[in-house]
Amino acid sequence: MTTDSSQADSESRRPADGTPDSSAEGKASALLRMFWSPQSVRRLVMSVMVVLVLQYALVGIVGVVLREPWPTLVLPAFQDVWDGDDELAVPRARIIAVSSDSTRFEVPFDAIWSTIPASQRAGFLREQCRPQALSGTTRTERCTLPEARAWMHGQLQDRYPLHQVDRLDVVWEEVFFNVNERTTAQAPRVQPTDTLRVPL
Repeated sequence: MTTDSSQADSESRRPADGTPDSSAEGKASALLRMFWSPQSVRRLVMSVMVVLVLQYALVGIVGVVLREPWPTLVLPAFQDVWDGDDELAVPRARIIAVSSDSTRFEVPFDAIWSTIPASQRAGFLREQCRPQALSGTTRTERCTLPEARAWMHGQLQDRYPLHQVDRLDVVWEEVFFNVNERTTAQAPRVQPTDTLRVPL
C-alpha cells in the first residue's frame, strides 16, 4: 500500500510529457547565465585591465626604491635595441703573457680563472682587470694587487711550465661591427683603447 502511494506521488511530479525532472539542470543554467552574462564578462575584463595598470605603476614606483617586484606580468622595455650609426662598438679584453725572453702569446681566460663560468668572464675582467683610464676608478685594477699577482703567477706556471712569464697585459679593445653588413666574410674592425700591465 505504501509502495503504491509513493509511486503515485512520483508519477504526479513528472512533467506531462513524461520526461524526467530537470529542475537541477535549470538552476545550473540560470547560474551560468547570471555569472557569464555580457555585463559580467565586461566587468571581469575591466577589472583585469585596472589590475594590470596598477601593477605597472607599482613596478615603476617600487623599482626606483628597491627592486622590481615579482611576480609581475610586465615585459622588459627592450631599451637596448641598437638604433645608432652603421657601426656597433663592443668592448673586448685579451690576455697577453710576456715571457722573460720577450716572447708574447695570448692566454685563454680559463688558463688562469678556470672556475669562473663563461657567462661571467667579461664582467669579471671589466670589474677586476680594467685600467683606471677606462673605468674612472682604481677599484677595477684589483688584478695588480700583490696577492692577486702571486696567485696568477702560480696558475701560469702550472699551465705553461716551459715559459717564465714575467708580465700579463690585459689589452682592451673596441670591436666595431657593421650592422648593415649582410655577410660575415669581412672581419670586424678592431681598435685598441688601453692596456693594464700586471707584473708577476
